Amino acid sequence: MTAMVFLPIMMLVGGAIDLLRASGALAEMRQAADSAVLGMANLDMESTGTDKFEEHARQIFNANAPHNAAWRESVRTEFSREVALNSRTVGVKVTGSIDTMFMGIIGVSSIPINYETKAHQKKQSVEIAMVLDISSSMNGNRLTTLKSSANTFVDTVFQDSEPGTVSVSLIPFGGTVNVGSLFDTYIADTADAGVILDPTEAQYSDLEDKTDQLFRFSDGFNCFETFTSDFVTPDDVPATGSRSQVPTFWKWNDFNSWCPASSSEVFLNTENVAQLKLAIDAMTLSDGTGTDVGVLWGYRALSPKWRGLLGGDYPDRPIDFNDEHNLKVMVIMTDGGITAQLRPEDASIGNTHTNRTNLHPADRVVGDRAQGRHGNRGNEQRLYRNRDNPSFDPASPQDYASDHFLRVCHFAAENNIVVYTISFNLSAGSSANQLLARCASDPSKHYLVDGIDLQDAFESIAGSISSLRLVE
Repeated sequence: MTAMVFLPIMMLVGGAIDLLRASGALAEMRQAADSAVLGMANLDMESTGTDKFEEHARQIFNANAPHNAAWRESVRTEFSREVALNSRTVGVKVTGSIDTMFMGIIGVSSIPINYETKAHQKKQSVEIAMVLDISSSMNGNRLTTLKSSANTFVDTVFQDSEPGTVSVSLIPFGGTVNVGSLFDTYIADTADAGVILDPTEAQYSDLEDKTDQLFRFSDGFNCFETFTSDFVTPDDVPATGSRSQVPTFWKWNDFNSWCPASSSEVFLNTENVAQLKLAIDAMTLSDGTGTDVGVLWGYRALSPKWRGLLGGDYPDRPIDFNDEHNLKVMVIMTDGGITAQLRPEDASIGNTHTNRTNLHPADRVVGDRAQGRHGNRGNEQRLYRNRDNPSFDPASPQDYASDHFLRVCHFAAENNIVVYTISFNLSAGSSANQLLARCASDPSKHYLVDGIDLQDAFESIAGSISSLRLVE
């Protein structure tokens, strides 16, 4: 009689103990699984394939599971991940069991323990600056390939993004950058005292300090001159009405203006994919390769000091540097070495090349090599020069273009802008390629490509952006 009474009581107590053990085991499993998915959602998985991803996830899981846990021998884990441009979701399904101590009496030898969870990390916003070379050497198929590749890149970065999260700034550069509507704010006003409209050669070429006098031109595009001081603190916003206009001229290729034409002006801070692709398709060639000026405007398009000044679709951008919910990216593509920044001596003459006939555009016929009204002579002055492969010192600004370029790259790195660089049809040992490699955030973000491989480079960069670390 006593045994008959005691057995149900033992079953109740023993069953409660087994269930309590199962509850404790589930809590242990939950902690290990949560740690694994949170860890992997925060892990930089840019170059991590599926095998490595699962290996790393299991390492975190095992490190957080008690070594003497009753369920460890039976556990099975199944990890998953979903990566988009500005979000990452990592999930795990865990199955296991614990052996019972008391319930075996009634035929229950084990209790299953299952747990499933996901961790979702999301960047609230992504800002991208595309700094693209449209110099004269990009003629023919090179420019066609660039446009196609850039359009594919735009499609890719927007297709997996949530509305209102991604903004792109397009900065084409030739000899310099056409700043579009920003021109009217910072260019010298012809109504102001001392501003010279359409200067004579004597007025324009005899200045020792080329920042002393402000100039405007009746037939120029929307570019203003850039000096070494702009690169010392590249965030700084120029004073209203403080800049001279770049006149219309060329050096190597007739009528490819040093200042890009209106068809190649910047298109900033936009989420309008259709208009952005139209702007890419409209790009035309410009003489010179002012890569330093291009990256300066790429940096400004990402700098919070320019918040509310860029126009476009986001008045509250650029967002602060190092905002944990925001990712900033700059993509730089060029096919040539950086050129010095030039002026003509006589702005009424389009050509600055020593070995070319110097003719005003109104007097010139394409292919005509006859002597012009000004004869065949040099017509060039420099705002600053260039030097290949400089020894860069952040504390000592130098008056040449390659130093300017590396200075902006330095500020980008200091402010955690992820920089990708593309050397297009450059030799590996060229100074231009070496400068681009130095600018990239790390070696994996520098691409040396030829021909149609440009498309692959842009596709790879778009994929890499999607898998960047989401939480620092």
